[in-house]
Amino acid sequence: WFVAGNEIADHTMNHVGTPSTDEINGNLIALNALAGIPLSSITGFRAPFLSYNAQTLKNLYAASFTYDSSSAASIPVTDPSTDAYWPYTLDNGMANNCLTVTDTCKGEPKLPGMWEIPMYAFFDNRGVDGPHLMDPWL
Repeated sequence: WFVAGNEIADHTMNHVGTPSTDEINGNLIALNALAGIPLSSITGFRAPFLSYNAQTLKNLYAASFTYDSSSAASIPVTDPSTDAYWPYTLDNGMANNCLTVTDTCKGEPKLPGMWEIPMYAFFDNRGVDGPHLMDPWL
C-alpha cells in the first residue's frame, strides 16, 4: 500500500481504546521495522473504537504526529448546535466530542500545529436508524 502512494497511519499495536504511549509508539516501530515505512511518513492516527482522551492527543503531539482522526461529529449539519466542523488545528483546543471525551473542549488541549480531522455522521429521514458512522455507539 505505501509503495503505491497510499498513506499509512497509526492505529496502535493491539487495537486498544484510549491507547498508551507504548501502544502508539509500538505500532510506529512495527510499521517501520516490518513494512519499511519511514517513521517520518507516518503522520496520522485514529484511535481504536474512536476511544481517546486528552492524554492520547498530548501523546500524539509529543510523538510529532501531524493529525488525529479519532473524534466524531454526531449532530447533523442541519441542527443549529452541530459539531460538524471541517478539519481544524488544535491551536485552540478541541471542538468535537465535547460531551463524551473528558478534558477536551473549552480551549483544551491546546496543541499548536496539530490537526483534528473529525469523522462525520450523516443522517437521512430515518434519523439514528439510518446510516451513520462505522462505530455503532453513535
